[in-house]
Amino acid sequence: MNNTTKTSVSLIAGTALLAAGLTAPTAFAEDEAPKCVTSVGDGKAEWSIKKSYLNYLTLPITLGEVIVSDGVTIDNPKTGPFEFEVDPERSSVESASKGVFGLKGTIDIHGHKKGDEWELDQTISDAKIAVDGTSGQIIVDFSSARYPNPGGLPPYTGDDVVIADVTWDSAPNLVAGAVDLSGADVKLTEVGATELFAQFYPEGQELAPVSVAATLVEKCESPEPSTTVAPSTTAAPSTTAAPSTTVAPTTTAAPSTTAAPTTTAAPTTTAAPTTTAAPDDDESVQGSTIGPELIKTLMTSPINGIMSIFVMLGAGAIFGVVLQHLALLFKR
Repeated sequence: MNNTTKTSVSLIAGTALLAAGLTAPTAFAEDEAPKCVTSVGDGKAEWSIKKSYLNYLTLPITLGEVIVSDGVTIDNPKTGPFEFEVDPERSSVESASKGVFGLKGTIDIHGHKKGDEWELDQTISDAKIAVDGTSGQIIVDFSSARYPNPGGLPPYTGDDVVIADVTWDSAPNLVAGAVDLSGADVKLTEVGATELFAQFYPEGQELAPVSVAATLVEKCESPEPSTTVAPSTTAAPSTTAAPSTTVAPTTTAAPSTTAAPTTTAAPTTTAAPTTTAAPDDDESVQGSTIGPELIKTLMTSPINGIMSIFVMLGAGAIFGVVLQHLALLFKR
């Protein structure tokens, strides 16, 4: 194979590699499904804590008060309920049956004033309603004065404390649209009983039902297609197809020029005695056609040329040539 042929093959191979590199990224060009996230919008929650407790605060023996602020209201302090605004920034949806509704507002409850201080002093804030199937929780930050507190100890405090367990009437369906949950059963936890209510109520005490209604919004984002076609840049390895240039070793095929020793095969001219051995014109004609073929063969493959001479001339003719050369040597 000469240099031109090898170079052509290399160019063809390089082109194939380039084409493969350019077309391969199409395998990664599949469209990805949009990613959707459900979030909580506006809404409200209602809870009276415990109606008898609110009524107790209004009795002459208590002379209590209820103060609301920062997103929570109450129409009737004697019975409730407290109405909380849902805080979307503190709310989340984890699945179709699990989520958290953050509530705005702070509630301050006071009673049994003694001097300048309230013996009954509670603050409830940062309330959240957690939902997990038919189960739920009421979670709050709180501060509550100890009662009685003859030693003047600091109040009980809690951050994100579960003060009540909730059992919903039915499991929620937290998908895009409106959600409306009502609590059939709300019970006080141990911490709620011993700290928030300073043991006024026992653990498991039934509280007022809670409800939450909100709008759920679904947002979907489609991935940018430009990121998926980026692998086409990795097709740069097509530049490695340059090894077609490395086929320069075809220049080492120059040994065809080293075949010049075929010129030493000129003894074929000494093989001219075969022409003297020609008994008739037919053989001389045949010899005239053999000459160019031998020359061509010797030029391209000296070994094959010599073997051809042996075959064409026969062993006897070769010995005759050898004897002629020996005779010439003895004459000298």
